[in-house]
Amino acid sequence: MSKSKKSETQTKTELVKSLTEIKDKSLSFLGGMTSHPWFYKIALMGLSITLTFLLISKLEGYASSSPEFQLHPKSIDISVKDVQSWAKGEWGAKLETAILSELSSNIEKEGPMNLFERGLCDRIAKRFEQSPWVSYVANVERRYPATISVNFKLRKPRVAVKLVSGSFAIIDGEGYRIPIIIDNEDQLATLKSELVAPLMTVLGVQSEPAAVGGCWKDDGVRLAIVLDKELQDDGLYEKLPVIAIDVRLVSPTKDASVDPCLILVTPEGSAPVRYGFPESERQYGEPTAETKLRNLETILGMNETLEGYSYVDLRFNPPLTPAQRQGRRD
Repeated sequence: MSKSKKSETQTKTELVKSLTEIKDKSLSFLGGMTSHPWFYKIALMGLSITLTFLLISKLEGYASSSPEFQLHPKSIDISVKDVQSWAKGEWGAKLETAILSELSSNIEKEGPMNLFERGLCDRIAKRFEQSPWVSYVANVERRYPATISVNFKLRKPRVAVKLVSGSFAIIDGEGYRIPIIIDNEDQLATLKSELVAPLMTVLGVQSEPAAVGGCWKDDGVRLAIVLDKELQDDGLYEKLPVIAIDVRLVSPTKDASVDPCLILVTPEGSAPVRYGFPESERQYGEPTAETKLRNLETILGMNETLEGYSYVDLRFNPPLTPAQRQGRRD
């Protein structure tokens, strides 16, 4: 035998010997593993998981193609009865009908669905949150065999911002514009009378209104909403009849003698009240809301109608009360 062939034969023999040793060690390891009682428990658990996964996959495949679990948008349970808790009378009924119609029409754009469809709940939640009426969706619940229940929060009117055209944009507590059309003062008065919570009018906003469903990013609108809530909580409205919040002086003016502030508009014949800013956004040196409320009580004790003043400034103690100029009411 030649030297090269002998070397090749020896290499093959060593390879077979090595593979045999690996096989023997593997069998020995497996034999040792099977001698432990927990080996069979792990094996049985793995088999159970595998069979369960296969069963679920089969059932999911069956359900996704079964007519029994097909979901039509009209099968989605949409309840807007919450409207009756904050709007009554004709406006309450009108809003409930409009909101239900808008949400139903919106969800029908999704087309046919299946109750076992993956991501179905997220898909429905996103569709609902596209509505200008919906603040957020709390949860979407599947109800077998073919119904979906959606729990969501509606946006409620907080303030009515008067536009340059004379109409009003209705804004919720977060600054989002609600799809309520108010063309004039008379319609606004009717809406106010049928809302459970007060609806404050906001004047002096100069920026372009947000689109319906959009957030109005205007400092005046934002501050008016914050101040309105603060004054309700502090009880100022119980002491002073406020018909509107004027934000025209929120931004610094060319007149250095006029400090930026929000103005509380009072009924005709009564002086407007320069309040300042909400407690959470007080300017440097501005008194607290508690102090301003005491200042108001002081001036009301002297002149409960606030007649004869050009304006009242609650940021001063005693309150600043310039005499009213003929034919002018700031």
